[in-house]
Order: sequence, then C-alpha cells, then structure tokens
Amino acid sequence: MAILAGFRRVAAPIRHCCLSLIALATCELHAQTPAEPPLRPLALEDAFGTTQLQVLTGQAAAVSPNGEWVAYTACRVAKIKLDRAVRNQNAASAWAASNRMGCDIGLSNTSTVASRNLTQGRGSSWSPSWSPDGKFLAFYSDRGGIPQPWLWERQTGIIRRLTAGVVRTTAEWEAPVWSPDSRHVLIKLRPPGIAETELEDAMTPARAHPEQALAPGATVVVYRSPAVPRQEAAAPAGLQRLADNAWLGDLALVDVATGRTRTLARRVRSTCYLLSPDGSELAYLDSTGRVIEGDENITAYYTRAFNLVVVAIASGRSRMVARDVRQWDGASLSWSPDGKWLAYVSGSATVPNTYRLGYEDRGDLYVVASAGGEQRKFAGAPDNLFANDRFGPLWDQNGGQLYLTGGGRVWRATVASGQLTPITRGLAISSEAIVQLSSPSGGRLWSPDDGASLYVMANDSLTKRSRVYQVQRANGEISMVREEDGYDEYTFHPPVGSADGRQVFYRAERANAGCDLWAADPAFSQPRRLTALNPQFARYRFGVGRRIEFTSLDGTPLQGALLLPSDYVEGKRYPLVVWVYAGAYSSQQLNVFGLIGNPFNMQVLSTRGYAVLTPDIPVHVGTPVQDLMNAVMPAIDRVVALGIADSQRLAVMGHSNGGYSTLALLTRTSRFKAAVMSSGFGSLPSLYGYMTAGGLAPWIPWLERVTGAIGAPPWEAPARYVDNSPIFHLDKVRTPLLMQVGGGDDGFVPWNNEVFVGLRRLGRDVTYLRYDGEGHTLREVPNQMDYWIRVLAFLDTYLKRNPGDDVGASAN
Repeated sequence: MAILAGFRRVAAPIRHCCLSLIALATCELHAQTPAEPPLRPLALEDAFGTTQLQVLTGQAAAVSPNGEWVAYTACRVAKIKLDRAVRNQNAASAWAASNRMGCDIGLSNTSTVASRNLTQGRGSSWSPSWSPDGKFLAFYSDRGGIPQPWLWERQTGIIRRLTAGVVRTTAEWEAPVWSPDSRHVLIKLRPPGIAETELEDAMTPARAHPEQALAPGATVVVYRSPAVPRQEAAAPAGLQRLADNAWLGDLALVDVATGRTRTLARRVRSTCYLLSPDGSELAYLDSTGRVIEGDENITAYYTRAFNLVVVAIASGRSRMVARDVRQWDGASLSWSPDGKWLAYVSGSATVPNTYRLGYEDRGDLYVVASAGGEQRKFAGAPDNLFANDRFGPLWDQNGGQLYLTGGGRVWRATVASGQLTPITRGLAISSEAIVQLSSPSGGRLWSPDDGASLYVMANDSLTKRSRVYQVQRANGEISMVREEDGYDEYTFHPPVGSADGRQVFYRAERANAGCDLWAADPAFSQPRRLTALNPQFARYRFGVGRRIEFTSLDGTPLQGALLLPSDYVEGKRYPLVVWVYAGAYSSQQLNVFGLIGNPFNMQVLSTRGYAVLTPDIPVHVGTPVQDLMNAVMPAIDRVVALGIADSQRLAVMGHSNGGYSTLALLTRTSRFKAAVMSSGFGSLPSLYGYMTAGGLAPWIPWLERVTGAIGAPPWEAPARYVDNSPIFHLDKVRTPLLMQVGGGDDGFVPWNNEVFVGLRRLGRDVTYLRYDGEGHTLREVPNQMDYWIRVLAFLDTYLKRNPGDDVGASAN
C-alpha cells in the first residue's frame, strides 16, 4: 500500500526529481553564475505544473552499453487525472497508474547533452531498458490504448510494439529485462482469466474472504480469528500470511524478431525477476503475502515473505531455492557473474531513526546456490544490519565477493569463507549507495580502475552535504572525491557507472534548485548536468537553506533545516512557518528542493517572504506529544534568537503523521497564530482499530513498534492513548486551523471528520477541505493550486504582516 511507504520512510522527503524535456541545455557546475533574476512570488502553476523524473527506478538512469546515451522516464504532473471511481486512491494499482500518467521517455547524449523526447506524448511511456548490444531501447507504453511493451530501434528511429500482451507492473523499478544476446525480453504480463477487481492488494475494499453466504443474495463478508493461547501464537509455528494480488502477473519471454511470447512462470507475485548472466535461467522473488506474527496479529511493519524460485529457460522447469525470504518490496536480489549464486538480504527487524540510520526494516545478507542447497547467512556483522528494502547486493567482477553498506560502513562479503568484513570506518552518512555498473539486471560493482576501488555516494548526516568517496578495496583507504551542497535519495535510484569506467550518472538537487540528472568523470572534476531544470524556474530567485543547531528541552542536541525567505536581509525578522513530523530527523532535508517537495514545495512560501523551519523531532515510547513540544519549541526559539523569525508571527504545518503532529501541538500551546493540518488524524484508538476489507490492521505495528511510539495496545496502556490523542484534548485548541484530506484517502476521511466535528462542536475557528477523488497526497495540479491559494490566504489573514512585506502576494 503506497501510503504506508510514506509513514515507513519518515525521513524521506515527499518529492520527485524535476526536469524538462524541452530546451534541455548544457550546464557546467563551475560555469559563471548568471545575473540573479528579480524577486517575485513563485506562481503556483509554475510550482506544480512541473515534469518529474520517475523516482523508485532501481538505477539513476538507463545507460547505453557504449555510455553515449542515457534514457529516463519523465512525467508531466499536469497530466495526472485520477479515476474518481476508485474508492481507495492509496491502493497499489491506483498509485502505480497515477505515477505513470503523462510520462515520456527522454534521451540525453552524454557528450553533447543534446536531448530529445523520444515518445512525444503519445499516451504514457515508462521504464526504458537498453539491449546489451545497444541497438534497441525497450519500454512500456499505453500509446496503443493499453499498457504493452514497445521497442525503439536506434538505427532507424522506428518505434514498434513488441507483443500484443498486456503489461502489468506495479513497482516503478519493473522494467523490461534483456537476455544477454539481445534476442529476447523478459516482461510481466497480466494473467488471463482474472477479474480486475481481484488484481488488487489486501488493503482494498474489493478484496474479501471468499466464504459462502448462508442466505441467497446476502452480501456478507466474514472475518475469523481463532482463539490461540498467547504463548503458542508467539512461536514461529503460528506465523501466518495475508496474500494479495497487487503484484500478480505472468513472467514471459518475448522474441524480439517475431514477437512470440513464451510464459515461464504463471500467476506469480513478484516485482523482481532477473535473467542469469548467460541467459539460461530466470530467478524471481514470489511473495507469499504480508507476514502476520503471533497473537498480536501484526507484521514487522508490513514485511512480506517470499520464495526464491529459479526457472530453467530451456526446459521450463522450476525449483525453489529459498523459502521465507523477508523483505519490504522484494527487490533485493542479484546473480553472481558466473550464475552459480544468488544473493539477497532477508530480515524483518525495525530500526528507528537516528542521524546515521533512517527508519528501515533490516536483515542479514544471504547467498544460496542457484542449483539449490542451504541458504547461507554471512557471519561477522551485527544481526539485522542491512536494509531489506534496497536493490540487490553488488558482486565484484570475479563473483567471489559482494559489497553493500550498513551502519555507515562499506562491507565485503567473501563467498568462499561466508564472512563479512568492514572495509571502512564508520561514517556519518545516510541515504548512501555504492555506484553500480549499468546493466539490465544490475547487481554488479562499478569501478574506474579494473576493480581496485569502488565509489560511494552519500549525504552527510551531520553537515547535510553531498559527498563522493573512493574506497580502495584492498585496504579500505577512503578519499573524499567531492563535497558540495546537494541531496539525492540514493537508496531508491542508485548512481550507475558506464561499462568503460569513464562516467558516473546520478541525480542531485539542493534547496533552491530542482533535481536533475548529472554525469561526472571518476574525479568528479567537472560534473555536467544532462537535463535542464523546468525552464519556468529560471525566472525566480529562490530562498536558500541553512542548517541550525539547538538543544531539546530534555537536553538532546538536535538540528533543523531552515529555508530563508528569497528576499532575506540579515537583521530583518520574518514570519516563520514550522513544518513538523514526529519521529523524523527532518534536518536531513536541508538540500531537498523546496525543503519538503511537491505538493508542499516551500519555495511557494519562501518567495512570499516566509521563513520555513523543519526540525528534528525524536520520539520516545509513550510520550510522542511531549516529545514534539520538547523539540519544536526550542527550535523556534533558536530561529528567533538568530534574529530571523518574528516570535509573534508563527504558524505550523504538517502532512500525514505531521498533520497529527500539528494538531497535537495545538493542544499544548497557543503560540501559533495559524495551523494547517493535511491528511492527519486525532485519535490513536481509531488508528489502532482500523481494518481493511482484506482483514489487515495496518496501523497496529506503527503504533506499537514504530513512529507512533505508544508501545502497547490500548488495553495495556489506555492512559498513553488518551494522553497522546488530540481528539481527547480539542477543548485546549485555540489556534485557527485549516484542515485538508483527500476523499479517496480511505481511513483518513473519518479520522479528519472526527477532528472537524469536535472543533465545530467547540465553536473553534476551523476550515475543512476535502478533495474528492484524491488520495493521501494531492496529485492533480488543479487541486494542488486550489489548496495553496487557500493556504496562502489563510496564513496572510492570521500572521499579521508588517507594511511592505511580500507575504500573501498574489498566488499567480
């Protein structure tokens, strides 16, 4: 379920990379700085009518085998039109469909930076993949009316449909997989004979237990929970599964010359399927469902269990080589270069936020022989060190060693000995990734010097700067190749290197410049931008980011990310908007464009004379609301003490758990003059008791184990639920509140209704916006613009602006 990823990766910004497929131009990093544009409020149609790079792609871009071209998916947000008939816009298929609306395949030449829109807006096109011989680019498109595989022939420029089968992909990293000889393409097709209503996940109202009605015409749906003694339920034998069809499909091999399709695996639930290096075998992770452990009836935060299956291409025979592989997304898998081994991370341990480690599900590194045999867990590292939601571990060119990151270190795993060895000291890094070789199946280490060294790209957790490290494999010696202000979520689209070892491709952005695709030589001496920013942004002078340090009320040293007004003058005080999210170390977002990203690009406020602050807010079990006060109040005081913020003109905003955080603060302080709560909630018991039509209770682990920080069910700690649920303290709210929710945001609609009804009953100043058809975040540009017009007017009304301030200037 897409919404849960947002709660899970609480430190990850809500944003996409932005670029234009029109008028792409060269931009040297060290080129002379042009004259600054005039100060003006960022027009909303410019802020939100952008083109965005697809995010969770598995690699930063698809690089041609000769390194001459890069291909990528870029989507025009204005083309997103949600299906109003879909009740739950957070469902996997609905989210995937909207993510690829208005998308095109872009091509950029790595030498000349000449760029083109390959698909020219005919339908939507996504997920490009180069053939190993560089003659073809395969991609998915609905240009013919339905999602199908298409092929671009580089020599002739012809685009043709590969086969008539209907493609069914859910994850953004699902792309066509080429055979080594470039003669076949592996794709996932919609399985025949299954109704559309059955092709969904367990979170969706259409899913129900197929128990027969006892009376003709009855519409009963039956849920059963057999009584199980607590001690028995906690045992491994009590492990259960909640299967779903969100990823269901048939894996098929298509002949490029004839278009003939051969099905290799039917009705599998997979987003990760890879051909062996010699093309003789297929390996895939097949989900057996979400894990439900013990009488708590909850997961290790929505971890899925998978079987690892290998299929012999020639005979079609399959064998299961590993069972019960635990991963979040089922994407951590890689073949050894000789095809003898498969490597993956498996586990379901929850790691909370720290400066070094974002909240993730983690596990251990394993290998298993592709021919079958015992699953081998590597020894030598702490248990549950490696993220289970990342893409496959990286093999060296000989296939004897694996490399991955964990705990701020680079680790080497030697297959022969089964041992893990740290080859670097601990680093204060986050969102780090080892540069991998660009290849159809990934999983290979990139090196510019025949394997003597590897490269790591990361964001420094303390300075918030982007760094590039070169690591010598023999002795672990580290040299920092480059450091600059910048940010990239390397975890979700790792940087890739060209086959000749001469170029690295990656994405980067900063607080006042949107995300683009970049290329660099191994020395990173002259990085060059391959894609241009949305051209409309060149007309604006944006606010810059600043890192602040403060101490919480309980004595914890913390940091905050501050976006200054675009017209900032030292000594002048500005109205301050505080963006909050309990449990997040939000200072990590200092160099995210607009601090938060669409649809909450805070440059909309910066260019209107506001300062925007998002502080670190660690939480402890049982006291999330007090922890909010402990962090947010001194963070504000620090910005006031710096002479930047006007203590009499403060507002607070937040989305999702940040919406809850916003409301919670209003029950403890009247310091804010205005507040905006987006897709939030007020009642923790309501979250706890929420159940999907598929029978899943998804918020229990969030409350008991993760960011919700309650640590127990309501019957064991009722006082905690009351103390930390704003719904029980609405009478203390005195701040004018603007609320927003999407009509297709499933459980969040009644949770927001509760808050509004309570405040209205109390006679408080509250306005409630519901955008019908929208999900957890606003996706359609007209709704984003309507929302911000109202927010700007609201803030202008309640933050008494000084004469001459540009706050509240015309939205457009």
